[in-house]
Amino acid sequence: MKKRSTKRDEMIKVDIFDVLFDENNTAPIYMEDGDGNVIKFEQVAVIPYEDEIYAFLSPVGVEGIAENECIPFRLDEENGEGILRIVDDKKLADRLYLEYFDLLIEEMDKKDK
Repeated sequence: MKKRSTKRDEMIKVDIFDVLFDENNTAPIYMEDGDGNVIKFEQVAVIPYEDEIYAFLSPVGVEGIAENECIPFRLDEENGEGILRIVDDKKLADRLYLEYFDLLIEEMDKKDK
């Protein structure tokens, strides 16, 4: 899977909790993979589930990943800093996608009324 790189000096370190919980923030999120490639993500949703907080992010310009595809991450804290950890448990990821779809249906129902 080939990833698009972004210049490291253009990145600004921010508190991921502030970014994700700001309803007006639509700025992309940049993360580095294990190989040092920087990947741009669009924010899709933040979902509380079983006393944890998860974020769905959609990678931008990543070969092999569809434009509307999103990936679940768990919001965590390490050394007083917010971090995102990809959800690698398939059963948990499936439950999170169901929660996400339920929220989408709920939003669509609200708009129809």
